[in-house]
Amino acid sequence: MSIRHDIEESYAELYRWMFRENAAVSLLPQRNAHPYPSSLSAEQVETFAVYLELLHLWTRRIDLVAPASLEVLLERHLLDSWAAGMVLFQFAAIEAPLSYLDIGSGAGLPGLPFAVFEPEREVYLCEPREKRATFLQNAISRLSLGAATPKCARAEDLEALEVLPGLVTARAVGKTGLLFSTALRLGGDSCLVSELLGPSWNEGQTEEAVKDSGCSAVLKHLIPYTLFDNGPQRQIAIWSVSRETR
Repeated sequence: MSIRHDIEESYAELYRWMFRENAAVSLLPQRNAHPYPSSLSAEQVETFAVYLELLHLWTRRIDLVAPASLEVLLERHLLDSWAAGMVLFQFAAIEAPLSYLDIGSGAGLPGLPFAVFEPEREVYLCEPREKRATFLQNAISRLSLGAATPKCARAEDLEALEVLPGLVTARAVGKTGLLFSTALRLGGDSCLVSELLGPSWNEGQTEEAVKDSGCSAVLKHLIPYTLFDNGPQRQIAIWSVSRETR
């Protein structure tokens, strides 16, 4: 089977799993409208296929992700980012034209999938390593994601963005305080922060992150979920960060 067929089938199967009865994203009394369709369009399938092919090629040259087949890259990285987005955007509605800021974007995860599903939304991919930022620029060009922009800088050094971010997010960066301080500095009076976390993270760790950033952060949601039966366990935390002091 081709990787395009695998992408199409894997996405549809994931969607059915994530939105099944009693799943985390199905428990809200009234869920937010979200940009994730029940199945991918032919254009979206092609976009994700080209992305995986680029990731596979560039990983041989630079340290993006662990080298693997296209099928393993799909399972290990795209499925994870798709699932995170399905959960996140049920619990966090970001009004247009506010942008998304992906900190420590690396190979563009989860920022590039966000950009595929919302091509009109400004998405900034912050990556301090020059070679990885070059990959992001190349991928954005090849995928025709005109509203996505790589920023080759540390989060601490990012200057004001062209479009105010309504969401600052990261996948396994492990520096929650840095996300808070970046949101506080670039996101106006208030901003949402989300982080994809492992199963051992707990709410008590927010206090230390708040102390590091000097902001006020309220944990709005901590949503556990799994990728299929007996699959990896994940959590997404969503905070509201503001300039107010406690």
